[in-house]
Amino acid sequence: MIITERNSSDYPPPEIYPLQRLIVDDGLLLNAQRWRQSHEYHRARQNLHYQSLYQPGIVRGLGVCVIDAPESISAQYRDNRWVQIQPGIAIDLTGNPIIVDRPIEFRISSECRTEPITVYLVLRYVDPETLYRASEQVLVPESFRIDEKNTPPSAQEIELCRIAISANFTEIRPATDVFSPDVNELDLRYRVRVRPRSQKTRIRVGVLQGTAEDFYVGENLFYLLRSLSVLAPMTMDAEPVEEITLTSQVADIPRDYSLLYMRYSQMLSWGETEYNHLKYYSDRGTILLIEASSVEVNIADINSAIGELKQALNDIQFAQVSEFRRELSSELTICESELQNRLESSLEPLQNIAYQYLGINISSIAPISAQDPIKIHPFLFDELPIINGEPTRLINWGKIIISIGCLSSGWGLNSHQGLSRETIRSAQELGINILNFASENYHLSNSQINAIS
Repeated sequence: MIITERNSSDYPPPEIYPLQRLIVDDGLLLNAQRWRQSHEYHRARQNLHYQSLYQPGIVRGLGVCVIDAPESISAQYRDNRWVQIQPGIAIDLTGNPIIVDRPIEFRISSECRTEPITVYLVLRYVDPETLYRASEQVLVPESFRIDEKNTPPSAQEIELCRIAISANFTEIRPATDVFSPDVNELDLRYRVRVRPRSQKTRIRVGVLQGTAEDFYVGENLFYLLRSLSVLAPMTMDAEPVEEITLTSQVADIPRDYSLLYMRYSQMLSWGETEYNHLKYYSDRGTILLIEASSVEVNIADINSAIGELKQALNDIQFAQVSEFRRELSSELTICESELQNRLESSLEPLQNIAYQYLGINISSIAPISAQDPIKIHPFLFDELPIINGEPTRLINWGKIIISIGCLSSGWGLNSHQGLSRETIRSAQELGINILNFASENYHLSNSQINAIS
């Protein structure tokens, strides 16, 4: 059973507007209007403070239980559809306290003739200024309203419970299994409790369509983003992966992708129109993650040779002949130099595209350094993961990250690979580092963009 919680984007931050404060001097005439203005200022200030730091929800109480019909109710409504809302406190989106000071009996009146429907029982704040009152009444309690509706609660409403009712139902029951309520049973799983407003950044990832591998890449990205809630719960919230094309008009392209994934072969096959669209994204802080296999960049054989040399060096004991170690180390240096030369040659077309169309001037094609943010935050890496026998190599060009190897295939479940749990976890942690880098880059880049123009 998976319960999907509402995330922080469901609760918008407060609007940006100046608070109007009443200036009091000697001789100021205090009338009802000015007194009200003074109270409205303090109320708005309190609500602004709450909405900035907290998310709405239930503070205490407000349980829902099944009861017999009250005896005071007329016979035609004396059935088994009655519930009772217990006393309690909640706070809504804008910081208004909702205080239910007594038990409230409520009858579920919805009817279902064919397909089952879900009924929501919600609570909302009512401003006493909007209610009728006797002219001589000085003090009025702040009020609330309990509603039954067939649509999910709005941002201003607090969900108390929901009930999936079947056709021609006649009785509401307490849930036998509170984690998996049946039809016509109280479902309290989606009640939201008051909590601090999340400071996590939102991240949206797009996959460029164009190859048969897109389905698997999208599925693996789904697993990667799902791992955020466990591996990096305090840093990022992720939206579902979106598959996009670069054929639509620039004006129609969303501008809030933190990261776009594409294959190396795709990047080389596009034309000026697609590159202009990529520049649109790149200029707004989107990181372009380009993945290439070792075969595509002509380093598969060098990878194997380097792997064998490193393994041989690890197998040699320090007490053994040092001359043999020196020979292996010398061969390793030669292979790594050849690897660098091949990468420079293979990535030159991509380097030209980045400069000509994206305005990115690349001075080096060296792998990321030990102090690169992608290797140290939030997870620390010395050696990058080896997946399906291929070492992962990352090159960071600022707005472009090149991943050489099979990193994305390690983010999810592929039955033909048989990856170990340690390999998947290591790949996901490195993926989260890339997402974190993309998220921070997007946030900082957009903080210096004129949002008004």
